[in-house]
Amino acid sequence: MAWLNEYRRRGGDTTGLIVPFGPDELRKRHRANWGRVVGLNDAGRPKVRWIQQGMRHSFCSYWLVAHDNDTDGLVIQSGHDSKEVMWDSYYRATTKAKAAKFWNLRPPRRDKKIVPFAA
Repeated sequence: MAWLNEYRRRGGDTTGLIVPFGPDELRKRHRANWGRVVGLNDAGRPKVRWIQQGMRHSFCSYWLVAHDNDTDGLVIQSGHDSKEVMWDSYYRATTKAKAAKFWNLRPPRRDKKIVPFAA
């Protein structure tokens, strides 16, 4: 929320769609962007595989340890079918210290390292 609030404070628009195109165009742009980041192989595909659920897995791992292994709460938030899946997948995936660092990511207090948003 801190990042969204900072975006709004700088004049960013938070109404409407997150991206102005549908799933097929989004997928096409994602692949092109990822290919620019990691480079392309001879077949024109990215050299490194993108982990499709990487952000979701990060959220689950850090949330579980930050909330004292509350698998029931995580099942409700993540949409998994059972707490056994949560436990098997995310228990001990990270440490409390790393989770605290993850959840404390905030925009810098000064504007010098943030790219300005167009109004």
